[in-house]
Amino acid sequence: MHPADNVAIVANDGGLPAGTRLAGGQVLVDKVPQAHKVALEDIPEGGAVRRYNVVIGYALKFIAAGLCFSPDEKVLYIVEGRHQPHRVVWAYDVGPGGRLSGKRLHIDAGGPGALDGIKCDEFGNLWCGWGSNGAVGANPADLDGVMVFNPEGKAIGHIRLPERCANLCFGGAKNNRLFMASSHSIYALYVEARGAV
Repeated sequence: MHPADNVAIVANDGGLPAGTRLAGGQVLVDKVPQAHKVALEDIPEGGAVRRYNVVIGYALKFIAAGLCFSPDEKVLYIVEGRHQPHRVVWAYDVGPGGRLSGKRLHIDAGGPGALDGIKCDEFGNLWCGWGSNGAVGANPADLDGVMVFNPEGKAIGHIRLPERCANLCFGGAKNNRLFMASSHSIYALYVEARGAV
């Protein structure tokens, strides 16, 4: 893979089954057949699809990469990056066979904030890449970084960064080091929680 790639191609014989957890923490909602693509970041409608740093096509519709499961895998969270007037996280109940139901609003970015990549910790808290949505009068320094929400969707923490955080993941020997990817840098911080596995 090239660092500029926004998709990965499934090479496994027979493809990947629904529920497969990718290295970046994303979990497949549906089966992905062999030789099909998986989005590594949000791709807007009409946006370039890049593999090996070559444009291989254009997205026919918006493709979201921001999704994750609760620790017990009974709730699926999905970022709707094109929601108007601002981004939101939807929560779905996961039933037998992976059937989704009970769609409900979990987090509304509201105001001048915008969320991006998401991950769950062992306690069910949702860690969200966060930043300014470009609203007039918004101060990015007050918004950029990572917002943490409890399982009920209430904000409980903010890690401030000097730039917007697009994606994040837990790692390290104890899975308690938060890696935060931004436009120009990758930041790492040990936290008092471990990523859900």
